[in-house]
Amino acid sequence: MRHELNTFTLHLPSVRHLRTAFHALLSPAEKQRAQRLCIPTKQAQFITVRSILRLLLAQKREQQPQHFNIEYRHSGKPFIRSQPDLYFNVSHCRDYAVFALSSQEVGIDIEYCQATLDIKKMLYVFSPAEKKILHQFDYQKNVFFELWTRKEAWAKLHGDLAHTDWSTWHVPSHKESIKLQIHRDYIARCMLFEPCQHLHHLLHKSQIKHLLEKA
Repeated sequence: MRHELNTFTLHLPSVRHLRTAFHALLSPAEKQRAQRLCIPTKQAQFITVRSILRLLLAQKREQQPQHFNIEYRHSGKPFIRSQPDLYFNVSHCRDYAVFALSSQEVGIDIEYCQATLDIKKMLYVFSPAEKKILHQFDYQKNVFFELWTRKEAWAKLHGDLAHTDWSTWHVPSHKESIKLQIHRDYIARCMLFEPCQHLHHLLHKSQIKHLLEKA
């Protein structure tokens, strides 16, 4: 079987004006979850990201975005019970969100490369082998975020790893990750079990409007 992966990048502020239309796409449970988010920016981010995911799933399967019943495994990983061959994952950070739709299990992560981050205070999440790499590179910020996004994407790929002590495991050295070109201040990576044919898409507000018109 030849695996396929489609990844998408969205600049969240560029579609801020479409929030009302996005909200209409959410399920009752998602609307309740959004309402519980007290910080307005977090609420807007959740509504936008979840709605875009629904639009992308609808485009992939030629269905209405409201028809997808997104559930969560015990690990917190999202899935659609009625479509077990449809795998997807989402990550968002500040102004950007990334989405992955695949024919196999997938994990994706995006991080803002915060200049003021105290890297040595974050070492508790890394394995001895990863700490050694950071030490070799004098705890450089770009190396930290390369390791972090790779590890986060691997944890999301497996699902169950997200709830374990992260210092007890590391990504196998032979596993390659797909690095997405997003923005100079962000690093995004995608992980899969097997190699695949990969296409990356930049989502523009005109494309989002077109997807909304079809919804």
